[in-house]
Amino acid sequence: MENEARYLELTLRVLEEEATEEERQELERWLQAAPENRESFHEIARIWRAARSQSPKSTPEVDAAWQELSAKLEAPPGTQPKVFQRRTLKPIGWVRNLGFAAGLAALAFVVYSSYRLSLPPYYELAVLRDWEQKSLATATRGEPGLADDYTLAAQALLAAPRKRWGLVPYFDHQRVRLAMTHLQRAFDHSSDAMARNKYAYFLAKAHLMRGEADPAKAWLQRVLASEAAAYQREAKELLQRMETSLAD
Repeated sequence: MENEARYLELTLRVLEEEATEEERQELERWLQAAPENRESFHEIARIWRAARSQSPKSTPEVDAAWQELSAKLEAPPGTQPKVFQRRTLKPIGWVRNLGFAAGLAALAFVVYSSYRLSLPPYYELAVLRDWEQKSLATATRGEPGLADDYTLAAQALLAAPRKRWGLVPYFDHQRVRLAMTHLQRAFDHSSDAMARNKYAYFLAKAHLMRGEADPAKAWLQRVLASEAAAYQREAKELLQRMETSLAD
């Protein structure tokens, strides 16, 4: 399920021209691996293009579309549709036999359910908490034109959380990668132990946004090994949360 969610995300990133070259290559390898993978990609792409071509006024209401889809799925051939009862949806292949409205609702439901329910256990740990947002926001209030690496990293991290179609949460990997570049540079060029702890802590958060648990742990361990106390309590707490989450 986690792999399916990953390739759904890659497909949408490629279609929306948000994917990096590395992500495009990863999706291409998946498409070459099996014919059914290419079929799924083309099905999603067809509905995605149809959705993009609709004007706001002609975009179907999701509730109405979902009711139509529900009725078609539940009703035996030659009978009147029954009231919808919640059940597990079949794979995306049946979408082509439904109308555009039902297909769009089905696609949104499948993508959201598959992606949201299969998020890695450290996804919630990557979400910026209130104090982390406030800490990063403080760095963005400097004078215009005088932004240092940490300021640029803070801006990128705050802009990284996104939602596709207003439903599916994800992190913009390009912004996260940009933040990591600036944080690494700030860490390498600083001799202040307290500042380095801060950069290391947010590098750990950035790795979690990319789904990279091991590098995140390594940066948190560097904070704990520092001679400065800054961010050590937060790093220890985050490490404990990671261990608890990954053990579930």
